[in-house]
Amino acid sequence: MANLNTPLINELLEQVGKHPDFENWRQEGKLPATIVSQLCQPLKTDPRFEDQPKRLSQSAIHIVDYIYKSWLAIQKRLQQQLDGKMRWLEMLNSDVELVETSGSSMEAIRTKASEILAIAMPASDSDSSQPKRKKGKKAKKSLSSSPDRKAWG
Repeated sequence: MANLNTPLINELLEQVGKHPDFENWRQEGKLPATIVSQLCQPLKTDPRFEDQPKRLSQSAIHIVDYIYKSWLAIQKRLQQQLDGKMRWLEMLNSDVELVETSGSSMEAIRTKASEILAIAMPASDSDSSQPKRKKGKKAKKSLSSSPDRKAWG
């Protein structure tokens, strides 16, 4: 049976990869639900796969679907990571590019950045200097051991 199923799987893998919409699927990170079974329909009449039982062709469809869905999900995640890194690199302009795009001198940019930091830093320092109340076991113990609680229990 492997002699019939493996060539069918390989043929389906090849046809999905050569499909005209494959690049769209790769960018979306999804494979349409029925595309593999649609590609398998003409292969059922192919002399190489004619005698193959239906359960084996269904198995081949599920395997190819699983392989491509997994691969496309990984490719989408990798593309998102790459896009994020490219955005980060675009934000990290060199000093010369920054001066050119802003139309200001480097000293003016540094002064403005220092002013912004001075404004932002005290606000974050005052938030962290206030002690935060911690609710833990002590609060629960005092509630459960109160005299009124025992009277009701």
